[in-house]
Amino acid sequence: MESNQSDYTMKEMIAQKLKDQGKDSAHNSDEEENDDQRNSREARQDQKQEQVIEYSYLGKDCTFDNDAEEIEYSMIYRIPKIENLENCVNLQRLGLRKNLIKKIEGLDNNLALTHLELYDNRIKIIENISHLTNLVMLDLSFNRITDISGLDSLVNLRKLFLASNRISDISGLDFLVNLETLDLGDNKLKKIENLDRLYNLTELYAAKNKLTEISGLDNLKNLMIVALQANFIQRLSGVDHLESLEELYLQQNEISKIEGLDSLTNLNTLDLAYNRLEKIEGLDNNFQVTELWLNYNKIEDNDSLNYLNRFKKLETIYVADNPIAKNEHFMDNLQKAVPTLRQIDGYVLRPGITFKMMQNVNVKPITKKEMNPKVKEILEDVTKMQQ
Repeated sequence: MESNQSDYTMKEMIAQKLKDQGKDSAHNSDEEENDDQRNSREARQDQKQEQVIEYSYLGKDCTFDNDAEEIEYSMIYRIPKIENLENCVNLQRLGLRKNLIKKIEGLDNNLALTHLELYDNRIKIIENISHLTNLVMLDLSFNRITDISGLDSLVNLRKLFLASNRISDISGLDFLVNLETLDLGDNKLKKIENLDRLYNLTELYAAKNKLTEISGLDNLKNLMIVALQANFIQRLSGVDHLESLEELYLQQNEISKIEGLDSLTNLNTLDLAYNRLEKIEGLDNNFQVTELWLNYNKIEDNDSLNYLNRFKKLETIYVADNPIAKNEHFMDNLQKAVPTLRQIDGYVLRPGITFKMMQNVNVKPITKKEMNPKVKEILEDVTKMQQ
């Protein structure tokens, strides 16, 4: 903590301490352990679990017809291995979500597969699927993957999900030219790159990474959804050429100004909650906006209310926890300025009833008898810092 810690508010100090400990939910913090330490810890955990887990096995406990086109054993079965599928030559969909599979294998004869879901397992390497060229959907989210090579031959893929892995570099996707949806959320990416040939991409998800800027999207002119929440982006730029863009999600970043959106005339949803905005501006050409998320910013400029009057299709807005929203007459004036609104801060408006902000007069806080020990410890540490 720096020498000016006395200038911190209690809330900021607690948030900073949580972030330092890697416990904040919005961002990935610096790793507390290196790869070797993590692998060693996971190996110990796996070994302990193996001593008590009662496994279920494909083809034995989890039975199926060899002529089946779809096999689904997810969530509760604790399957450790992909096996006994060699006679399932007609299999098109295989779902083995939330099991204990460590390796992609046993699919040599399953050339008809179009959908493969191995979400939430223990897979470290993408392997043994290069022959599955009929795949249109592959879900490897929530595994332990660090390298996304080995996908070059899957040229028919339309949807690829790689969220919540350990990927720090985007590479090896050049030949997936038919890809429409790509999910790389909750990884270790510091930069969006090497996607130039994915001309057909319409949805890109890269929330909760380590991005500091929006870049690498110049050739992706068919993008309709871009989701980059919970990163460290400081400036709203790099999207002005995405004229097909309809939804842009940038919640929980460090953006201080709305800009660079003039050419996005098809934009209907804009999420800039939890940023550092002080003014509503920069949306002069975005007349199609129906949903606007601006809650938890620093907006206090009264002209911002008049600015909203230009949106003739705006139906949903979130403005809670901005200085401007604390004005006694703000909600009345907001509804008059934007008569098309149907929802404010999650409250569905009803004809003839004016929405009022809930006041905290005579409302007593609800607390537990005993404070959570971890929270108590953090509060005590913060108190010591202030002394």
